[in-house]
Amino acid sequence: MRAFVESHHVITIPHWLGSVQVVETPSFLQPVSPGASMNPPLPFSKSSNGYYFITPPTSLAAAAKRLSMNQDFDRDRILSTAAHEVMPGHFLQRSIAKRNPDFIRRIQSSGVFAEGWAFYGEEMFVQLGLYGDDLDGRLYTARWERVRGARAMVDPKLATGEWTYRQAADYFARETGFTKAAADAEVAAIALGPGYFISYIVGRQQLETLLGEYMLKMGSKGSLLDFHDRLMCYGTTPYAIVGPELLADLKKPVAEVRAAARY
Repeated sequence: MRAFVESHHVITIPHWLGSVQVVETPSFLQPVSPGASMNPPLPFSKSSNGYYFITPPTSLAAAAKRLSMNQDFDRDRILSTAAHEVMPGHFLQRSIAKRNPDFIRRIQSSGVFAEGWAFYGEEMFVQLGLYGDDLDGRLYTARWERVRGARAMVDPKLATGEWTYRQAADYFARETGFTKAAADAEVAAIALGPGYFISYIVGRQQLETLLGEYMLKMGSKGSLLDFHDRLMCYGTTPYAIVGPELLADLKKPVAEVRAAARY
């Protein structure tokens, strides 16, 4: 077992998860990736390694001065972004999914599930007290709530032609606090994947609805640990499929559900 330690908080990582390499975002991707991203382990590769891409700031001093959400690399940004991209976000979830014995579940790649889970992980860090009494971490998380809301507005309007690229980028910069260059890059990424960027907010809403249904059924026997363990057992599959399966499997011990998923 290995552990990452931040202050008094310890995250233990099972040995089968492999490793995460933190590298600079390739230059050809930087125009459409102003922040961070994760290339998780490939579903049929023997390797369990992931690549955590970070786009470097043009000026750390300027980034810190304007509290840039993409370029200000302080403790809060590192923890929150790592929650989304690595633990408990994309790297952990995809590493578990690639072990599933079911072929379809291994190749499924629902953005609503993956981004919903990773977005949920950011807020979970706040709820579980990772930042303590530090308000900066909570502010950072709240600012990214606005970003996901802006994405949900821009995505359909851009895809349907209601807004031009320039209208969308100007709106995004105004509503999120992104620099003009970062907003341009973000909207370029949205244009490359129409329909995907709604998945963050829709996925988290569906996950939290499922969590509520789980708690209603489990009552005092329910826990976040048990829910999270069960949720990871169905691959990167739409919540419309995962939800009924997870609820139906509540009669089984979590160890049995995990064993069936090779988790």
